[in-house]
Parts: sequence; structure tokens; C-alpha cells
Amino acid sequence: MKRMWIPVWIMLSTFILMRGAAGMGGHQSLHAPAHKDTSQIPYMSGCDLEVYPDWSLSTNYLVYGEVARDLLAVIPGVCADWGVIRIAICPWDSDGWSAQETFSREVKWQEGVDTTIQIPDDEIIEVMKHQIDKYRQAQKTQALEKIRQLYSAGLNEILHEIHEKELLPPPDHKEPPCTDFNGLHARIARAGAHRLQLALELTDGKREKCEPQLLPTVAPETPTALVVVLLPAKGDKAPYELFEERMREMQKALPWAEIIPYFNVRYLGDAFRHALEKWKEAHLSRAHSVLGVTTR
Repeated sequence: MKRMWIPVWIMLSTFILMRGAAGMGGHQSLHAPAHKDTSQIPYMSGCDLEVYPDWSLSTNYLVYGEVARDLLAVIPGVCADWGVIRIAICPWDSDGWSAQETFSREVKWQEGVDTTIQIPDDEIIEVMKHQIDKYRQAQKTQALEKIRQLYSAGLNEILHEIHEKELLPPPDHKEPPCTDFNGLHARIARAGAHRLQLALELTDGKREKCEPQLLPTVAPETPTALVVVLLPAKGDKAPYELFEERMREMQKALPWAEIIPYFNVRYLGDAFRHALEKWKEAHLSRAHSVLGVTTR
């Protein structure tokens, strides 16, 4: 009996659209949460998550550990909701521009798996006589569920490899002469990725000797949602006042980024959504400026 097949690869992008967003224990690892219905949140096909932990050693280490644990709890949900297909961790200190990836993995959801649905001819003939629309919808649902399972399995494989030690500076890490914020921000802004970038900067915002001031960084040409998590620095005598001061300075240099205090890491998904809206506004404003368009 002849059989016809329906390729499922054309549905991969549909799945990503459904997964997109509008929106010191060393042994703890990450795990992707149960699937959420994000079919009403259209977005582009997949994105990268890049984490930039500040290893300049000026940050309050105990708080840094707490934030690392909070991130372990929230990153799986962020990855699942946004359809993250690549995760990288790039520690930095005195040379932000040249921050090296110490962790980089990409979700492999299709390798070695048959994603073809085969339907016998006699079934097709029977279905065409009665419930063709219902049958097609059932086949589409089955295909998307198969893709979802492949993606979740691939994402979980990566998340299980991420622990606190990937985020925190090792005990033998030498204290650098300064913290290079300008170099890091230039690196993020010039990534030039072909898909959405979720960038997460973890820092106390304390500038030392690298530069006299934070320089304004133009928003990237490609879609980028940058969230800066501000932590307290060691020896801060007035944490709130210093946070406000550093946040204002950081926001002035990065108007297209979302700046949040360390205790709001649990709302990271919302912070990325706000950051993406800021990037869109900055990008649109620059386009209008180039075209000589005035907005009111």
C-alpha cells in the first residue's frame, strides 16, 4: 500500500512562535518547566541567552551567591517562554570586550530523530469524505507536540549542565585592576546576531580605574534585550543611595536596557520584555532620526 508523508520541519518555526515571548550549593542544576500555552505571544524563531557575570571581585560575594541561586530557579522558565536555543556564559572583569565564553551550548532537537508523520492512503481517503479539517488539525497538533518534546529534551540537557560555579568567580580568581563596563557594553551592542539576543549583565556597577565614566552605548542594530542586575558592592555603607546613583549612571549610558535590583531577579522574564520594548523604541527613534522624521 502506498503511503504519503508530511514533513514536520516546516512546523519548527511555528513551534518557536508558540514558545516565544511578547514577555552556594554547587550541585543544584536547572530543569525546563512544564509547557506553557504561549500561542498568543507571537515572536521570531528562537533566541540566544548570554549571561555576563562580573568577576571583578568587588561584589558582595554572599549576595552574589544568593543571586546565582535565584537565577538557577528562574532561567528554565525564561528559556522555555522565549524559545531559547543557545545559552552562553561569559565572565568579564578588566576586559569586557574580550570576555571569553566559559560555557556555550545549543539545543539540538532534531538530530537523529524521525519527525515525519506517515498517513496511509486509505485513511486519507476515508478522512477526506468525512472530517478532513478535524483530521488535519489533529495531525498538526501531533506534529507540534513531537517538536515540543524534542525541544524540551534538548533544553533540559543543557540546563542540567549549568550550576552556580558557572556564574561565580572561582576561589583562585585574581582581583583585576579595574572593571571594563564600556568594553562589555560595546561587545553586547555589536554582537550582530541573526536572531534575538537576551543579554544578562550581573554587576555591582562600581567603576574603578578602567574608565573615568560610563560612555553612552548606541542600541544594537539587531534585536537585543539587555537586562542589568545591580548587586551591592563589598563595603557599601549606604546600599540604597549607591544603588540609585549607579542605576542612574547605568541607565544614562544604556537607555535601551532594563536595570533592576538583585532582589527582582525572580521577575527576569518581565525585565527582558521591558528591555526589548526599550530596544524597539531606541531603534525606531534612530530610524526616524536618519530619515528626518519627527515623532510627537
